[in-house]
Amino acid sequence: MTIPTTGSVQEPFGLGGLRGLFEFIAGATLPDWETYAGSIRTIEVPARGLLFDIGDEDSAAYIVKRGCLRTAIVREGREWTTGFIRENQALSPMPMAKLASFGRPGTFTGTDFPSLLGIAEGKGADHRAIALDDTVVFAASLEVMWQLAITHPEWARMFFVMTLLQLAAAQKRERDLLTRSPEDRYRHFVQTNPDLMGKVAQKDIATYLGLTPVGLSRIVSRVRASGR
Repeated sequence: MTIPTTGSVQEPFGLGGLRGLFEFIAGATLPDWETYAGSIRTIEVPARGLLFDIGDEDSAAYIVKRGCLRTAIVREGREWTTGFIRENQALSPMPMAKLASFGRPGTFTGTDFPSLLGIAEGKGADHRAIALDDTVVFAASLEVMWQLAITHPEWARMFFVMTLLQLAAAQKRERDLLTRSPEDRYRHFVQTNPDLMGKVAQKDIATYLGLTPVGLSRIVSRVRASGR
């Protein structure tokens, strides 16, 4: 889940900045903010350290205050990079299928929606988050956020807008993977992510772009040779 940066967020990015960001997304003043703020804790993650790992049973929502995280899944022993979470952006270890049924009467396990969607349910997080550099995050309770959304339409609207933003980002990524050539995907990544160049290993960029490390190495050599 990613959320946009707004000019109302100023450094240092404290709880006041976080409130401004959330209210920008909601388009309204968020009532009962003190209840949410009381559930927040600050976590420091050293470079190359894990914020959470696959299988962790963690229902927090994390917002990056400083630094950058790389998210990844593991399939057949191989790690695939799925995204990069920057300052003022958010993520949760909870799989989306579980989020769909989070807080429904009688269950916090997500057994209804995943089975309805044909999604096999595992225990805990289905991905991991690794710090690219020394990173500081806010951690807040999703349960508290959910109760606020049930009580206040402003919080519910924030949840809804954040979901739409995540859907839009997923659609854009899917479109890029389907319509851009491998070389175009790499060129676009370099152009739109200059802050990650030299910080992210080439093998991790390769899996993010849906390429093999060898395939990306050839593309990088070709691009450098072309001088463009």
